[in-house]
Amino acid sequence: MNEALILSVFILLMTLGLAWLVYWSGPRLAGWGLGRTRLTAGGFALGGVIASIFAYSVTTAIDRSTLFETRFKGNGGTRQGDPVVTRSASFTVEHPGNAHTLMLSPRKPFAEQADFAITVKLRLWERRNRPLIDTQTTFEPQQRVSTDRNGHRAVYWEWDAATFDFTPLDHGLHYLEVDFVNVDTPDFYLRIEDPLKTDGQRNPALR
Repeated sequence: MNEALILSVFILLMTLGLAWLVYWSGPRLAGWGLGRTRLTAGGFALGGVIASIFAYSVTTAIDRSTLFETRFKGNGGTRQGDPVVTRSASFTVEHPGNAHTLMLSPRKPFAEQADFAITVKLRLWERRNRPLIDTQTTFEPQQRVSTDRNGHRAVYWEWDAATFDFTPLDHGLHYLEVDFVNVDTPDFYLRIEDPLKTDGQRNPALR
């Protein structure tokens, strides 16, 4: 069973469970009539079906259009004055002349805060003298707020992903380089989407 199907089944089972809970507890604990109970439980069930279908369609669409993805190891342990660490990768273009999208995203270690700005240099080319992307970008920490069921408010910080559009001109190998300008930079996830691709597959280990 693939991940898209697992996700959609999980959503469906969760909402059907809520529907059953409403159907059981409405008359017993809230004193609802049969009509209101059925309407509310049916709403949960219908919402679960719609949400699961939507989740499956979105996830499979992302999978199918994935041309390339990888995870660049960061430069943990480096100090000021050390040489800049460069990571590289290559991929094969299948549909030249078609707009592609590159997504680059920092991957902070579990339970750690994004508490500093990260600057990286990104280069993408088919030939050295013809770069498709040659840019420097900075990822600033972004504040997030969540509230649990008891009303407790939690504030944390994350980095947003950056996206770049490019149009390759030729079939064949293209090359990527990422320079980690900061010291102690975390790993980075990179994904390239080709909207014309229909047989792409994602690697669950990279998510």
